[in-house]
Amino acid sequence: VTSSDVTETDILSPLAPEIPLLEQWISEDTILYAWPEAQDVGPAGISHYEYRIILDAELSDWILVSTNSTTITLSDFIDGKYALEIRAIDNANNVGASSATWLKIDRTPPSLEVEQLDSQRSNPPVLKIDVVVDDGNGSGIREIAWSTDNNTWKEVPSDGLLVWSDWSELDLWVKVTDGAG
Repeated sequence: VTSSDVTETDILSPLAPEIPLLEQWISEDTILYAWPEAQDVGPAGISHYEYRIILDAELSDWILVSTNSTTITLSDFIDGKYALEIRAIDNANNVGASSATWLKIDRTPPSLEVEQLDSQRSNPPVLKIDVVVDDGNGSGIREIAWSTDNNTWKEVPSDGLLVWSDWSELDLWVKVTDGAG
C-alpha cells in the first residue's frame, strides 16, 4: 500500500469471518447467505470473500464473491450434510483463515410403504399395519401419522395397531414428515 512517499507492507491476513450457523434443514434450490464483514488486521482492507462447499473430504473449488453475502445454488447437491467454508482476502492478497458451518440439504420427500397385516373387528377394534419409511441421507423422519378422513391425524404407534372404531370407514391415509417439513 502506498501513501504519499511512504510504502507500507501488509503481511497480516484478515481474521476469519464470524459466520452465522444454519441450524435448519434446507429444502430450497437456492439460499441467500450473508455474514458480518470480516476484519482485516493489516492496513490493506478487505478485497473480497471466497466460499466453498465440502462433502466428506471432497473439496470443491473456492468461489469468489465481492461482498459479504451470496446466493448459493444447491440444485446440484444430493440430500445430506455439507460444510460451507468462507474466508476473506485483503487488497494485498493475504488469505485469511476460513470459518465453517453445516449446510444441511433435504429436498427429497421420504418414501412410504404401507401394508395391512391384520384386523380385528371388536374387543378392541383394531387394524394392524406395517409402515416402512426411508429418508435416505435427508433430515430424518419426524412424524408418521394416520387418518380416516385426511383431516384429523394421529401418530402411528410403533406396534402398528390402529384403533379402528368405525368399520364402515374404509379409507386409510398415512403421511410421513421429515425434519425439513
